Amino acid sequence: MMPEARVAPRLALTDARRIALELYGLEATARSLPGEYDDNFELLNSDSRVFVLKLMHPAREDSFVDMQCRALTHLGVRR
Repeated sequence: MMPEARVAPRLALTDARRIALELYGLEATARSLPGEYDDNFELLNSDSRVFVLKLMHPAREDSFVDMQCRALTHLGVRR
């Protein structure tokens, strides 16, 4: 699948909050962040910590997902 293709409708903020809670035990408010073809959310929990939730379609190539994960990890370490 070409990375340029958006393959699913955008997720709602309620879906982002549910996923953050189910996968990470994080109760937070969600705000949409820009993205070309995946869903990105800023999550803010009650103690004012901020997280980014990035949801990529499962049909994306593993190498493409890995590249983005490595880039985000690099940014997180360098902040």
